[in-house]
Amino acid sequence: MKNKDVLIYAFNEMKHQRLRTWLTLLGIIIGSFALFSVLTASHYVKTSVMGELSKFGADNIMIMPFSMPKKLSSFISGPSKMGRLYNRDVSLLKSVSGIKTISGFIYGKATIIYKGKAVTGLVSGGNSNAFDIFSTYLSLKEGRYFTNSEHNVVVLGYTAANTMFGKKVNVGNHIIINGRSFRVVGIMKKISTTFSNVDDSAIYIPIADAREIFSKYIGQNELSAIILNVGEGYKPSEVKKSIQSLLDISHKTNKDNRDYTVMTQEFMNKMIGQILDTIDFFLILIAIITAGISAFGIANTMYTSIVERTKEIGTLKAIGAKNNDIQKIFLTESMLFSTIGGIIGIGIVLLLIVVTYLFTHTLVIPDIISIIIVLLFSLAVGFLSGYFPAKRASEIDPVRAINS
Repeated sequence: MKNKDVLIYAFNEMKHQRLRTWLTLLGIIIGSFALFSVLTASHYVKTSVMGELSKFGADNIMIMPFSMPKKLSSFISGPSKMGRLYNRDVSLLKSVSGIKTISGFIYGKATIIYKGKAVTGLVSGGNSNAFDIFSTYLSLKEGRYFTNSEHNVVVLGYTAANTMFGKKVNVGNHIIINGRSFRVVGIMKKISTTFSNVDDSAIYIPIADAREIFSKYIGQNELSAIILNVGEGYKPSEVKKSIQSLLDISHKTNKDNRDYTVMTQEFMNKMIGQILDTIDFFLILIAIITAGISAFGIANTMYTSIVERTKEIGTLKAIGAKNNDIQKIFLTESMLFSTIGGIIGIGIVLLLIVVTYLFTHTLVIPDIISIIIVLLFSLAVGFLSGYFPAKRASEIDPVRAINS
């Protein structure tokens, strides 16, 4: 039999057994839907997260007062060692070649009140040059930044100024932060990125005011973090090594017992990438198991079909069909099940992506590689689940088949 004839024969049999066909298709549709959903979601999250991390700035470096665990599995338990950063660390690092701008930071949760409405929000204290470090990420919509000589002034993120208190806060208004009055001198533009909610809700004050507000939680001359950027012509990775050399001397540590972490964009990309890859592995594993279960449904359908079509197999052999022809017929049916189910599963996900965009304006662009993976996986499921039933069908004795 020609391949075209085999395909037509298999397709007609599927149309003849419509109820069984759809019940069998349902399993592979669910499996391919699950697998493609996970792959698409994973691609979207990775693209979004890495895009957000790029906004941190390739030339920016952040120093945090804790060490990161060496093994990825230890991330769940948090930092492996806690430390402290001080003003003297900032003074020490100013001698490092390649550092363009540097600022200490003090931040924490505080109670903020505006016109009787109290909320809890993140308050960050830094020097005025901190805004220069993040100039590609943060920009003013109204007013100005504060200067290092000012006190009791505040710059609000877009959300903090427009929606946090249920009413708009304008430049010149006063808000209360942990019992102290602050005059609003600037309001930021909306960052409008997927993971920018925290930054849009941020409240920025001079570092001296932050030290007083959070004096119960942070020691004298202590800092929550140090932020800096690297000058043109210098590599962040090389500046990082210089920073670690100085801080190791100051903190009396070495590479094996550091109580701080120097985070470059490259470091954060690698760290987040490892976490996302681990999550992806387990999610994809679950999706593959779900899709694999559908293989049993296809195999069961094929074995049942063989029992019901024994005489038909005998007749086909009697009129000249070879064992290979019979095997191709049943294997083609199995792969048609899996291919059609895979296409429908992918189609449902694409439809949901369109609906999501229409209602939320969240644009999820499916990865063509994910589509290819799902289709290849569907074909593999169809082949593996149909091979042995097809082989069994081809080995049926034609005389016994006709007389059965």
